[in-house]
This record gives sequence, C-alpha cells and structure tokens, in this order.
Amino acid sequence: MATLRSEGSSGSGTPGTTIATVTRTGSNKLRDVHVIAGQTNSANTQLRITITYTDSTTTQIDTVAGAAWVVVNGGGGLRIAGGVADLVTALAAKDVATITVATLGTGTGTRGASISAEEVA
Repeated sequence: MATLRSEGSSGSGTPGTTIATVTRTGSNKLRDVHVIAGQTNSANTQLRITITYTDSTTTQIDTVAGAAWVVVNGGGGLRIAGGVADLVTALAAKDVATITVATLGTGTGTRGASISAEEVA
C-alpha cells in the first residue's frame, strides 16, 4: 500500500488545464481518496474534478465560480457552495482508478487543489 499525493494551483484561463492528478498503477485501486479544491472569487474561475473508475465510467463535479469547494472520499463526492452541500454523488462503492482536478471556465483567478489517496492491490 502506497500513499499518493498531488497538489497544485493555476491562474490559467484555459479550460482543461490539469492542476492535480493521481492515477493508480496497473490494476491497483485508489482508496481513502480525499480532494480539497477551491478557487478565488473571480468571474468564470471554476474547477472540474473528474473521477474515473476501474470500469472506465466517470463522474464529473464542477465548482461554482468563487463559491464552492469540493471534498471527494472514495468514489463519491460532495460539493459545498456557500457552506451548504449542494451536490452529492453517491458512488462510493465503485473502485477509483484516477482523480483529476482541472480548470474550468476562462477566468484567470487562482485555483488550487490537493489530492491524496491510498493505492491498494
């Protein structure tokens, strides 16, 4: 079992710029996944968290410009806007292969993310 971590930040106004990503090795799985991501209060400054599962399906969680942060644990995700949970994905039973946080929107405010996960066989 290995702990994988990735963190970064970006002021890029180009949607799809990767900020942080964690990917399993071979056929291993990611467990105890935690993502904390947020952005400054600037127009069109959002994030997209993409969770890819071992069955190749995905879940995407988008933040709301300047008003949200996201916590992911296992395969499920929770988006919080203004201190209130406003989106929950209930896919914690799936095995996670990759977690990626990327820019969304054309705003040039700063976005940041930190990912940690345990990799298991």
